[in-house]
Amino acid sequence: MRYPLNSQPDQPGQPDQPGRPAWSRPLDEDRAYITNPHAIRTLAHPSRLTMLRRLQADGPATATECARIAGVTPSAASYHLRQLARYGFVGPAPGRGDRRERIWQSLIRGYRIDEVETSGPAQLEAEIQLQHAMADGSDDLLRRWIQRLPHEPLEWQAAAMIGTKTIRVNADELGSLFERIAELIQPYLANRRSTAQAPTDARLVHVDLRMFPWEDTAALRLAPEQPEN
Repeated sequence: MRYPLNSQPDQPGQPDQPGRPAWSRPLDEDRAYITNPHAIRTLAHPSRLTMLRRLQADGPATATECARIAGVTPSAASYHLRQLARYGFVGPAPGRGDRRERIWQSLIRGYRIDEVETSGPAQLEAEIQLQHAMADGSDDLLRRWIQRLPHEPLEWQAAAMIGTKTIRVNADELGSLFERIAELIQPYLANRRSTAQAPTDARLVHVDLRMFPWEDTAALRLAPEQPEN
């Protein structure tokens, strides 16, 4: 999915400025279109992704509250939040009455990294790092769910689904299918559907959609066999 921009992306080689957003706003104002490879690398950390997701889905929180969901110490959470703030992903939120308590909030609802400033190897490597971090973070959430599965209510054990399918499509069909699924879950997104709008027994649910091609099976059949060791 590619969105036309209504502002110019950061120019290659431009020095980073702390607190300055490292992304451009697409026409969909709810999404940040990340173009700065340094910002992509900063985001490419499972704990940072988890904390950003927490702030987007459930509102402002302290570093200690973010640390619990990310499985890190409060001091580590503070460091990661400062790194996210450096590129405009998160920022200070109004306090809760205790001046000693620092509250953080997400400054974006979502983001895209389909295109970066150049097609050089450094930019591609940054995107690959982020993809690895996203997969690692999602895998960690899945493992934690499986560990607590015996202690979850039966209705949630039955409702939660982990499954795989294999489909046969071309690239255009795959992109269209993703768009249709994204549109289907749009009304339920936590950063759009408030607690007051959802049923009283609603919970935050992680949705992990991975769609990617197998290796070329025809090429694998034609490849010479490797000698056994």
